[in-house]
Amino acid sequence: MFKNEFYLQDNEGSFEIYNLGDFELEDGGVISDLKITFSTYGELNNSKNNVIVVPAWFSGTRKDYESYIAEERALNPSEYFFIVINQFGNELLSSTHNSPEPAIMENSPKVRMIDYVRAQHQFISKKLGIGEIALTVGKFKRVLQTV
Repeated sequence: MFKNEFYLQDNEGSFEIYNLGDFELEDGGVISDLKITFSTYGELNNSKNNVIVVPAWFSGTRKDYESYIAEERALNPSEYFFIVINQFGNELLSSTHNSPEPAIMENSPKVRMIDYVRAQHQFISKKLGIGEIALTVGKFKRVLQTV
């Protein structure tokens, strides 16, 4: 099984894991035992209305955002609660490179952007009990409107 050194725990640092279970994809198919990785920065307020979601870009990871998250930076954790979520498929957990048979590599189900958004929504609402976010970093406006 191929493992890219960029995605090894030693390089990525600490993160948390959330298991979504068997995750049904929009175009059919299921990713069995889907796990995503994430990190949080700042404090979630009592109203849970200070949430900014930062989804990692394709092939990127939450570690790529660390230089932007600090009190003197653009993503200020003293003002907001940031949830930085790795997209599944980047090899930290659930991906086509490390899935069990028969869903490995070319046999893996087709994943669309909406699947990433739905997985993130499920994680945020079920794991953290957050019903609404203040903002997301990235260009997901059109996709989020369909969730």
